Amino acid sequence: MSAANVPAPPPSGPARWLARVERAWRETTPAERVVFSVGYTYERLWQKMLSRSRPVTGTTTFDFVDYDWISDLQDTVHTVYAGVKAALIPKVLDLTINGNYSNALGRIETRNPTAPVSGTAAQDETARAKRFPAFEDTIIRLEAALTYHFQKNWSAKLGYAFEMFEKTDWRTDTLNPFMPGVSSIWLGNDLRNYTAHIVGATLAYRFK
Repeated sequence: MSAANVPAPPPSGPARWLARVERAWRETTPAERVVFSVGYTYERLWQKMLSRSRPVTGTTTFDFVDYDWISDLQDTVHTVYAGVKAALIPKVLDLTINGNYSNALGRIETRNPTAPVSGTAAQDETARAKRFPAFEDTIIRLEAALTYHFQKNWSAKLGYAFEMFEKTDWRTDTLNPFMPGVSSIWLGNDLRNYTAHIVGATLAYRFK
């Protein structure tokens, strides 16, 4: 005996709510050469999905209406960022420093519209909605760059960025994503923690 969980079309489409607060100011230093900026973004996405458990016995697939369950999916993202741009040598050499930190928390809350009672005790237990653990990920990025302006429209830029991503996800951390004899990953997705150091250089021409 086995069970197949086949998702049905969602009863409602995804919704999104976004709030942002930003502040920027210029220091009244000689030639007003320094600009600061800070900000915070709150983001919330949610959607509702309808699924049904269809147990299989031999060649028979059962389709009980009380084996439906509803999943409320919600993702909450908090992002803070700050930056400074300074003209070390006005119109010649600029320094830019930026930082960004984001934390995302995902939850899936499931429930049965009606109690599963149409099958055997084992089938009813399979169709009963279960609690899913939350999953969380964070990313931080710090970057700095020097831009040298020469001649009239040309500039050269040298920059460095540090980026780190970490996640806690039961779907890949505590549940073995590999099925015996099948080279598959749970839902085809297994993001890995990483730390990256990036160095870049650009040569730009500005049309004006």
